[in-house]
Amino acid sequence: MNKWNKLLMVLDRVLGFPNKQSSTVRKVKQDFDETTNEHIIWLEYRTRVGTSSRHQKQRLKKEKTERELLKWVNGQAKMKEKVPS
Repeated sequence: MNKWNKLLMVLDRVLGFPNKQSSTVRKVKQDFDETTNEHIIWLEYRTRVGTSSRHQKQRLKKEKTERELLKWVNGQAKMKEKVPS
């Protein structure tokens, strides 16, 4: 296991998500700060997460409730049209 994979494993543990599908780390930029005599390295950590089944179930339940409400509103509008003024 190389050093980048070890770094990725540590970042996954520290910053990761429970429903992580994949992750990557790369060096974006490297510089030297002459005032403080420090090397500066910018890293990019990316992670791809999937939707958890719990969130998907909640979203589907909400969409079903919205469809039922819309159906009821449309039914009320049709009934109003049928009633003579």
